[in-house]
Amino acid sequence: STAKRPSGLYSHSDQVQQWHTSVATEAKALGWAGSAADLLHAGNINAKVSMNISLSGNNIWQTGNKLFAYSIGTSGSTLPSNYNSPYATPVIGTTDRAAIRTAALDNLLQQEYQNLLDKTFTSNLKDSVEASAAFKDAFDESTRDYPFATLFPGDTTYVYPPGYSASTDPARTLGQQFKALVRSIKIHQDLGLRRQTFFINYGGWDHHDEVINNMNKMVDVVNRCLISYWQALGEIGQQNNVTLYTASDFARTLTSNGAGSDHAWGGNAFVLGGGVNGGRVYGSYPDVALNGPNVVTSRGITLPAVSVDEYFAELALWLGVSAGELPSVLPRINTFYTPGSTPPVGFMQL
Repeated sequence: STAKRPSGLYSHSDQVQQWHTSVATEAKALGWAGSAADLLHAGNINAKVSMNISLSGNNIWQTGNKLFAYSIGTSGSTLPSNYNSPYATPVIGTTDRAAIRTAALDNLLQQEYQNLLDKTFTSNLKDSVEASAAFKDAFDESTRDYPFATLFPGDTTYVYPPGYSASTDPARTLGQQFKALVRSIKIHQDLGLRRQTFFINYGGWDHHDEVINNMNKMVDVVNRCLISYWQALGEIGQQNNVTLYTASDFARTLTSNGAGSDHAWGGNAFVLGGGVNGGRVYGSYPDVALNGPNVVTSRGITLPAVSVDEYFAELALWLGVSAGELPSVLPRINTFYTPGSTPPVGFMQL
């Protein structure tokens, strides 16, 4: 075959980047969600924060030319230390450190600077403080006035599996990230957002040994977090408006290395949401015989049946990207799919 293989095959960092960008033959700084946000963010009238919100820090997937990820933690956004609220009335003659620091920072943010670097830095900092304050106010109010009935791993009163507690459950961090995600969805109208993306990273799947034990533990973590997530989405009436999908660097070899399996191609993914044509497996199941037509090496590496571009095109169309705009979001989409024809894969209700 004359087709060009993806660069950095079997490399975690390269393959993660390619799942974020949907460009497999070169390094790219823009992610497909970031490029989609560049097109869609104008529809978020009077948006107070970026439509791309991350619970796992900066990432390529949500990086666009105009927009990038707005990072939050499980307690929401974070204002500068000892800072009360933006543009508070300066307090004179007080010993309250928070009030003094608030007044000092507000004074700096209201200055007019001639130096371009100073002006840009101050403008960005001002925008960041305003966004953080707006997000924090709405986020805090979301559970103060309307607390969830659904419990998540990490909550004190969550019913833990035998031997686990709120401080020892391996699902506690991911559970609280999903809780913060649902709280963020709940306040989308307060933030002026009609379209959003969210990013959560849960690593540790590189099982070169102890595959069954490791998978049983990690799949249980994901399963319990998704149960709480789905129930909480139902509480706020958003199950039909939100789609969750997964992406991972690569699948594993069919052959064993003696204790586990090694790096391969492609991978499996699942999609969850009220807009999903669910209960089905999409793509053809491969012939797993080591000399079968779907296996490309003696190590048992199978050739994927559905391209990443088709997978992401289906999600981008559901998010609101038009068929004509797909090539600007997914540069290689025409290699696998003709925009405007039938749905790329068929798993979404488009």
